[in-house]
Amino acid sequence: MQSKFRKRAPESVGALLAVLTGILIFILPTPMARELLAIVMTLIGAAYFGFAFSQNDRGKAIVEVIVASAFVAVALLGLWVSMWFIVAGLFLHGVWDLLHHRPEFAEIPSWYIPFCTWYDWAASAVVALWLVMQYDNTFTAAP
Repeated sequence: MQSKFRKRAPESVGALLAVLTGILIFILPTPMARELLAIVMTLIGAAYFGFAFSQNDRGKAIVEVIVASAFVAVALLGLWVSMWFIVAGLFLHGVWDLLHHRPEFAEIPSWYIPFCTWYDWAASAVVALWLVMQYDNTFTAAP
């Protein structure tokens, strides 16, 4: 019989990594934190490439490339327009994770979806808190 922690390990690890991301953005200088978040947004946007390409399904790979490109655009908007795009992008990536339970999208290992969803949504909340604490209520790119 598995322990409750083992059953919830993907979610726990995802949430823990979001907390670590939060610690980093709170201690880094603001420009570095913003760049880090844009890089993270780009990486998680592209995370499904490997899963799609490993299945040798051109249609699924094209969908993943298109969606990943949209998340890269969100990362750029986060740098150039407002970090609130990163908050929205992280939240929407969590929704994208949940959509991968459907057969028309790339098949993902069962542990990955809860891990990534928890990371995305927890990181979205942490970044929103960071922005509010910086008094970024103007929704502009510059802190």
